[in-house]
Amino acid sequence: MFALALVFAAALGAAPLAAALALDARTVTTLEDGWTADGAAVRLPHTWNLLDATDGRDVPPRKSPLWNYSSGSPSYARRPVSYRRALPDPRPGRRVYIRCGGASMKSVVRVNGVEVGRHVGSFTAFAFEITKALRPTGNEIEFVVDNTFDPDVQPINADFSVYGGIHRVPELIETGEVCIDPTRTPVVRADPKTGHVDVDVPVAGGADVVQSFDFPGCELWSPENPRLYPVALRVGGDEVVVNVGFRTMEFREDGFYLNGAKRKLRGVCRHQDRAGKGWGASAADEAEDIRWIKLVGADAVRTAHYPQSETFLDLCDRRGLIVWEELPNVNGLTFTPQAEANERMMAREMVEQHRNHPCIFAWGLFNELYNKPMPEGAAEPRMKALAEYVKSLDPTRPTIGASCRNWLVDLNRVPDQIGFNLYPQWAGEGTDTMREKIDAAFATNVTRRICAVSEYGAGAGARQHADVKTRAAAYNSPFHPQEYQAYHHWKAYADIKADPRVWGSFVWVMFDLGSDAKHEGEHPGLNDKGLVSWDRMIAKDSFYLYKANWNPEPMLHLVGDRMTDTTTELATVLAFSNDGDVELFVNGRSFGRKSPDDAKGVLWEGVRLRPGENEIEVVSTRFREFAHWRLHAGADTVRGGLGAD
Repeated sequence: MFALALVFAAALGAAPLAAALALDARTVTTLEDGWTADGAAVRLPHTWNLLDATDGRDVPPRKSPLWNYSSGSPSYARRPVSYRRALPDPRPGRRVYIRCGGASMKSVVRVNGVEVGRHVGSFTAFAFEITKALRPTGNEIEFVVDNTFDPDVQPINADFSVYGGIHRVPELIETGEVCIDPTRTPVVRADPKTGHVDVDVPVAGGADVVQSFDFPGCELWSPENPRLYPVALRVGGDEVVVNVGFRTMEFREDGFYLNGAKRKLRGVCRHQDRAGKGWGASAADEAEDIRWIKLVGADAVRTAHYPQSETFLDLCDRRGLIVWEELPNVNGLTFTPQAEANERMMAREMVEQHRNHPCIFAWGLFNELYNKPMPEGAAEPRMKALAEYVKSLDPTRPTIGASCRNWLVDLNRVPDQIGFNLYPQWAGEGTDTMREKIDAAFATNVTRRICAVSEYGAGAGARQHADVKTRAAAYNSPFHPQEYQAYHHWKAYADIKADPRVWGSFVWVMFDLGSDAKHEGEHPGLNDKGLVSWDRMIAKDSFYLYKANWNPEPMLHLVGDRMTDTTTELATVLAFSNDGDVELFVNGRSFGRKSPDDAKGVLWEGVRLRPGENEIEVVSTRFREFAHWRLHAGADTVRGGLGAD
């Protein structure tokens, strides 16, 4: 159909041909401005319950069935909000679509009062054709976005805040009568051996087509060489460019392999929210997050606990970050037909919309199921059916799950691969080491030969300080000294790094995040386990542990360099270095030169401080780091430091 149209246009001469192509050409307009939310002017992306979702007030008791539901409280409103704005006048002979990358949690879209579509779920895109609902002039679009708790819509129980709003900017797409269908995603099939690419192109106004491309001698995609090949899909005058990456990713009995080479992934978990914006992070904000992740030296990201934006995944493709993307099946399930249907819909949208990204290596099915009370054995058949469904959608990638319960052997064997969320000497105030936790996981799950550590870490107030061995009195205490977080990560990562059975680890978490149910640390309503503060302004001490291990750039960091006051007379001094041996000086006196261990840490214990000011200095091959700690004489030496920035 469209080929005949071009032949006819060509017979009319160059000028009519150009006009015909212009009429068919796609235009995309991002709709950031001109919106109101319940009548108040806003700019997208937007989160309407930013403050009340992170104030930590009116939280139900921890043993209450409502704890972590985030189902609403006087200080955590969850309700529908109406977003409206005018639309430009349509041009005759054009098709018009609206596409939104994400809105929380359920959306109804109307044009001039006429409903054009509905969507359930916060984290995947949706698109509707709106051509027939448009008038020649004076058009208005409305999104009614509702984040009210719904037991049939995940997440239903999670240790993070469920914000409301349009958190990914909608696009207005105009095309010719025959176009690449904006409501569906092309399917790319790339052969890394030959460089051949076939793309199933969905067409609106005509039959779907397959377009082929060849890149002989193609370079393989990897974190060290994230080579992408753009292919231009064309239908008539419409064009969409898709980036193709050639790579192989697979698991063998002894671990993870990228392009045939064994690789131990160095990963972080990432939530999309940030201070002052909630889920409404801009493209520039997401690029900043990628810069932080690359700076620490990570080569992998777990998109905990939900699919993340096309912008973020595009950046992972371009910057070479290997991605574990997962569904928002967090803590618990609802056992209704509608809940299961919604779960499958979310899985289908995640896979169909994101499978062309070469960065993605696995589809995550669940995180910490049975953390919410459920009937014993209820989740296993549901997850098995979901795993089979996801594999039917994309047989080229494995499924994976994150479990915090070693003893749930039947659940843990459902996905192709498993990760264990392990919090030694933190959650539950346990005394086991990371090595003992990993050993216990394998001892219980005897069919597993390899695993990931999918979460591990400890809380850290960005401005709370103490001696490095001063552990929080309890994980939910109001005092989370960041120096202990660094010490905790150092000990845990040393065990992970040394264990050949662990094919990858994912630090919990890269950035602090909102969690209204929490009332701990220095900021109620915040999960403070991030390596970087919620506002992305402070790299905590633990950040530098991973930078020393993962980023080859030479560095030295003194843990506690922002601490100003202490009550610990016999101090413990910890430094991270990939710059050779490190010497410690306290008030000009040397306490010896030491070599960093395999996890790049150097520790001095029993370092006596004098009352009042103390100058702490560590010196490596190229660097010097200083701190000034004031010892408060006669103070309680058990509690640890008092200091704040």
